[in-house]
Amino acid sequence: MSLNRYSAKRDANESQIIDALLYEGFDVFQLNKPMDLLVWRMNGVGYLLLEVKGPSGRTTEAQEAFMARTVGLPRVVVRTATEA
Repeated sequence: MSLNRYSAKRDANESQIIDALLYEGFDVFQLNKPMDLLVWRMNGVGYLLLEVKGPSGRTTEAQEAFMARTVGLPRVVVRTATEA
């Protein structure tokens, strides 16, 4: 039994973005907080944190605080597979 009473809500476009990244040779790990995806090349060189949002989705206060604390880390908000 999970201690988390609520499942993380996934954006409808997230699976399409994951599929596109895998097709391009990236590996993807789904996170719950503060960002949605950890993406890296399968050879282990480089990584990127992605926050997936729908067409009108906005970042939360917690996500904004995380981004403010992690200036210099590779992280970005994406809405489409092309942006990812």
